[in-house]
Amino acid sequence: MEKAAIVSVLALCVIGFGSGFHVSYDDCGGADALSKLVFVDVDPCINQPDPCSLKKGTEETIQVQFVPKVNITSAKTVVHGKIPYVPMPAPFPVDEPDACKGQGLDCPLLAGKTYTFKTQLPIKSMYPAIQVVVKWELHDQDDKVVYCWQIPARIVN
Repeated sequence: MEKAAIVSVLALCVIGFGSGFHVSYDDCGGADALSKLVFVDVDPCINQPDPCSLKKGTEETIQVQFVPKVNITSAKTVVHGKIPYVPMPAPFPVDEPDACKGQGLDCPLLAGKTYTFKTQLPIKSMYPAIQVVVKWELHDQDDKVVYCWQIPARIVN
């Protein structure tokens, strides 16, 4: 009986601990997105309350697991910062927009298979210290949205 109780408690701890490793995000891809998001991780945002703090002069690790609904021959990363009271989103330049080069994806991507995209997002020292919503998209060869997610963030010194 004690052994079963200990195993149950350990299992609950592992489940609870594991589920806390993913970032809470808004899936902005809608019904037209060409994939289903499984999880999004933004280190250092894991287990951090909203908004996530992104420190200037650092590179944050982004990891996204998804399952394409269709075959995708090429993929491009598009990142924007949505700033309060500014009507147009500001582009966040990424070092390598081709998501099929050195970011865990080997194109073509096959429908129904699980993929994990992993990259670094530089938080440049020249960025202002502000609140922002980070909007991250992956587009296919026809510029259609493969996935879209966004999180509230704060750029800090």
